[in-house]
Amino acid sequence: MTKEELLEGFEWIPKDFDLTPFFERDPTLSDEPSYWSEDPEIYALIREARLLALEILFIKINKLTERLEKSEKNEYKLMFFNLNLIDALGESDPEKLAHLLVDQRVNAMDPDFSFQKAIEKKCGGGDHC
Repeated sequence: MTKEELLEGFEWIPKDFDLTPFFERDPTLSDEPSYWSEDPEIYALIREARLLALEILFIKINKLTERLEKSEKNEYKLMFFNLNLIDALGESDPEKLAHLLVDQRVNAMDPDFSFQKAIEKKCGGGDHC
């Protein structure tokens, strides 16, 4: 059985992905003697289970990648807003801006401080912030 035959129905696996560690003991894919079973159906089931497990991992990796990209985009939006806010506050009330920046640095250094909890407390625990 070739790698291409093995991957039929699993087009989501990148063609350059090394499957060797997942199938190194499969007698239908290697010349090594089998120590498990002579039944090829068992190996077909094992291959399919391993490929399905890989599919789940790829799906999770893709979802995490999407979440990371969205999070990075949101960080840049927030940073852009904060820079504009700093400019506006700096012009209207430089002392208040300095106080806010000091608070921000102190809170960022405090391992017990949670920005998430502070926002939830300020918003009353709802989604109306």
